[in-house]
Amino acid sequence: MMIEGRFHWVHDPQFYANKSSEEVARLQAGMRSAEGMQSIREALAEAVGFGLVASDIELRFESPSGLLLTQVQGTADAICVFTFQCPPGASPEEVTGSMSKITAQSFLNILIPKVGQLGSQPFAFTATFFMGATPVNSTLAPTSTNAPTSSMPISSPMPISSSYVPATTTEPPLDFHPCKSLDDYQPDAKMSEYGWCEGSQPNMTEQQCLDGGCKAYGYPDHPYCSCSTEEACATLGFEWKYHTCKDEMRMYQSSSDYLGFFKQAMDNGTCDGIVTTWHVSLAESMEWPARKCCASWPQTFCEPDAKVPSPCKDASDFLPDKVTGQGISCMDYVKQWWSEYWLLKNASAAGSCDGMDLPWAESLKDWVVHPAKECCASFPATICDKDASFMTPCRSPEEFAPEKVLYEHCDTHHSGTVDNVSCQTSGCSWHEAHHWCECRDEATCGAAGGRWHTQTCKKETEQWDLRMHAALQEAIEDGGCADLDYDGDVEAHISWPAKKCCSSFPATVCQPTAKRMTPCKDEGDFMAGNVLSQWCDWGAQVPNASTCRSHKGCHGDANYCHCEEESSCLALGGRFMSRTCGEDLSEQEAAYHEALEAGSGRCSDVSYHGTTVEDLISWSSRKCCASYPANVCHKDLQAMTPCKDAADFLPSNILNEWCELHGHIPATCATTPGCHASEHHCHCGTAESCAAVGGSWTQRTCEVEVGEFWDSQTHLHVQMAASDGCEDVDLRGQSMKDMLRYPASKCCASYPASVCDPTAKKMTPCKDEADFMPAQPLHEWCDFHGSYPDEDTCRAHGCNAYSDGCSCDTSEKCLAVGAEWKVSTCETDIGHWSPEQHRALQEARQNGTCGVHTMFGDLTGMINYPAEKCCASFPATLCDPTARLMTPCKDDADYTPDKEMWAHCDFWRDGAVMPSEAVCNDQEGCYGGQGWCHCEGKTSCEAVGGFWNAHTCAMEVSQWRPEQHKVLQKADEQGTCLDLEVNGMRAQDMVNWPAQMCCMSFPASVCDKELKATTPCLHDQEFQNNKTQWAWCDGLYPTPPEADCHAQGCTGNEHYCHCETETACVALGGNWKEHQCWQDLQWMAAEVHKGIAKAIHQGTCEDVEAYHSKLEYAVDWLGSNCCLSGMSVCQALAAGVSPYESPYEMTR
Repeated sequence: MMIEGRFHWVHDPQFYANKSSEEVARLQAGMRSAEGMQSIREALAEAVGFGLVASDIELRFESPSGLLLTQVQGTADAICVFTFQCPPGASPEEVTGSMSKITAQSFLNILIPKVGQLGSQPFAFTATFFMGATPVNSTLAPTSTNAPTSSMPISSPMPISSSYVPATTTEPPLDFHPCKSLDDYQPDAKMSEYGWCEGSQPNMTEQQCLDGGCKAYGYPDHPYCSCSTEEACATLGFEWKYHTCKDEMRMYQSSSDYLGFFKQAMDNGTCDGIVTTWHVSLAESMEWPARKCCASWPQTFCEPDAKVPSPCKDASDFLPDKVTGQGISCMDYVKQWWSEYWLLKNASAAGSCDGMDLPWAESLKDWVVHPAKECCASFPATICDKDASFMTPCRSPEEFAPEKVLYEHCDTHHSGTVDNVSCQTSGCSWHEAHHWCECRDEATCGAAGGRWHTQTCKKETEQWDLRMHAALQEAIEDGGCADLDYDGDVEAHISWPAKKCCSSFPATVCQPTAKRMTPCKDEGDFMAGNVLSQWCDWGAQVPNASTCRSHKGCHGDANYCHCEEESSCLALGGRFMSRTCGEDLSEQEAAYHEALEAGSGRCSDVSYHGTTVEDLISWSSRKCCASYPANVCHKDLQAMTPCKDAADFLPSNILNEWCELHGHIPATCATTPGCHASEHHCHCGTAESCAAVGGSWTQRTCEVEVGEFWDSQTHLHVQMAASDGCEDVDLRGQSMKDMLRYPASKCCASYPASVCDPTAKKMTPCKDEADFMPAQPLHEWCDFHGSYPDEDTCRAHGCNAYSDGCSCDTSEKCLAVGAEWKVSTCETDIGHWSPEQHRALQEARQNGTCGVHTMFGDLTGMINYPAEKCCASFPATLCDPTARLMTPCKDDADYTPDKEMWAHCDFWRDGAVMPSEAVCNDQEGCYGGQGWCHCEGKTSCEAVGGFWNAHTCAMEVSQWRPEQHKVLQKADEQGTCLDLEVNGMRAQDMVNWPAQMCCMSFPASVCDKELKATTPCLHDQEFQNNKTQWAWCDGLYPTPPEADCHAQGCTGNEHYCHCETETACVALGGNWKEHQCWQDLQWMAAEVHKGIAKAIHQGTCEDVEAYHSKLEYAVDWLGSNCCLSGMSVCQALAAGVSPYESPYEMTR
């Protein structure tokens, strides 16, 4: 015996909402597949029991029109017919009796897990009803015809009994309906928006079907033409039909069981307690047609006073006409529900959602959130939580800005057509790594095919789940977010939206007493509109380095381009951005404000993300606080300068200036005048040279340095120094004196007076300020900037080459070799003196002496060189203001400054030419050989291409040190050099040679102004001035041939020739030289002259010394050769000759 059973398959309407018919068909196809059918067989075998196995069950889907599947308002219904052989050991009555106890829920509990294994949605069907089972003699298969037919969907979610009979054309009684009254019944209302094409043409060909826009199946044996649109149906001459409420009621009327239930309810006046044979209440079985056919639904035949079981806290809160995100009204939305509908009715009746779950194991509390958000005026209040309030992250509703934009972005991911070309063409930036198109505004977003999304504060909070609203409601009651009944960090969750949406941020629902802080000393000091930062935004397309640098104020490399000027940024295609102080403050999180409040007045003790508050606000307080350096950390801090007082500060003075190349080394640096290149650096000394290499000449004034680059700690420590002195004040490991030295030298009118030494005065090395020559060059040198020429190039320009270097002693040579000639004036050099140097000299002037040892050594030694160059009255200096410029002579009139003390012909100087041997020897007064030439005078020297290098008396005196002048000044005042020394040398010895060369009255000198000239003879008249002492042949270059030498009576060989006579010397081309007595006399020292006078006066040379030895040693040789008597003064006195005896008598 075969057992046949049926169950009604009702798909969940909510699941299929907004899905196309193709999507619905694709999802349902999975259930009709072999795997789907097997799942159903397995579920039936388990539900029936009696040892039934899945392979013994046969399945088919059927409907009155013979179709397998129908669709109703986004749902799909079908009747599943199953047959199996009655299991051995069981009677048909036992099996069918047991099957009558299978409920919809019990069968779903078995079926859903099995269907879920297919990967299908487990909630694709929610109202499945067993329709009974009965023994049959055979299994009936669906019939088919050869005529093409169109589909007629059965749209009944109502259970159909096993005694189902096809509908007839008999009209049902008008009072047969599911509504509360006949007037409420709409017989012509559609049960489904899906229609079907009805009709047949036995002779229609496959091509005719296709030409009509329909689909052909089973040709030629089982022809079937299906038209899915009303237009196609009409084209083929068929009739397009809808399943109406009237049609539905005919189906219900055909069930004798149903008519009995209906009559029983009418007799009882209620549907309560009436359950159909398929274990469903009468109210449930009438629910679906009532939704479609009754104008006053949810008021129905069974529940004439019913209210809409909405997700809202009460019926009045429901918004039936509001259009949902699905494009349908909330009322139509409710009509799609089935399991949810009955669960909401139960919750409404019970007054609670506790313990209520939907068939797919989702709690009603969780499920109700989404529809309540769409359709309830008082959301987040719902049927499950009627007291819930709409919460914001703010401490009060008045502080919430619902329409403020939280963020905006362009969504191009869903367009499917945006590529890098269309993206960039639209003015957007393409990020290749992520295949993402970034658009800056709505216009470019739309041009790229994207969708501009704006998230407001209201939209953000509306997307919060009910648990968040409940937690915030609890926070309001508790006064904070600690210990909330919420799985997560509420405060962290609301931090960002609160920052954007709450006018009193950082005060929030979690921190209602939090205070808004600024980096300034108070709110009134904060300048919200000031620009804090500016930059050029490129998006994803950063200009290359060369393009970037080609625009003024821009620099960069392969990864970035920074432009300081808006015009350059825009010219390169960037967007010039700026952020004000107010905008920056609005971006700070609550912890920032908390840290500033905690650190107010003591910021060094408070940190924020590992950074002290002092460092945190360092930049923003400079740009945003009117009273900077006063800020939240130091509310009474005064603006300081390095100067002794505010009036002494020179704000517009240039502190630093340089050529800014941002690390780029131009290829033209080394060849650009005024610029110098090294391996890692290019230095340009002027704005013009800097511009020539593409750099930016940058200057920083004193005002900018103090106002923008001194942080509050610097001002604080300078203020401390101004109050207590700089001695014990250090900042970041540097003494305050050292830190302020350079800025004070550039920015303070009274430097070296500064905050560290307000009474200091600017000193010079001179005796007074009028004596100082500020523009006089003090130092001059050739600066190669570390890049030296090779040795040959150095020497070729007259410079001196040494290991890895080159030095040039004139500007001409320096410039010729490609270097820079530097000159430091007296004013510049004095400006580099430290305040301590100025103070030491100031104290020396006050004390009237430099005779103290300082950290700079002996003060006199420290100022000697600059004094020599910079003081008009040198050697008079600050250390010796009465010092005079001395000469070796008895007075200034006796001095011959231009007289040459010594000289030579220089052939090695830049511009000199070494003559050939022939040229040198042909020039009178010159002689020489290969590679050398000697000239006796200036005229002959210059004639052969040399430079006459003469050392004059003035040059000699200019080389004397101040102590040398001082000792001679003392000798001048005392009238003698006796017992005077300088640097370990007797003053007399120092003076002797320059006095011989430079003083007309020598041997009279500053050491002995009255000293008369003497001779080595007892009587001056007997000295033979022109007597030749010896002679020689000079200038025999080249050496004459040996034969020629001997022919003139001279002696020699191939290397030399010596002649004894003037005639022979001249004949061979030499110069006859004679050394006469007067030439030796001129070198006789002043001490010798003085000793001779003394010896004559006392009549003996005994005990008379000259040059640390006896006088006779200095006079005997010259006297015996040059005195007419043949005796020196000492020899004559020793011989008893009287000084008063006539010299002529001595020679008789």
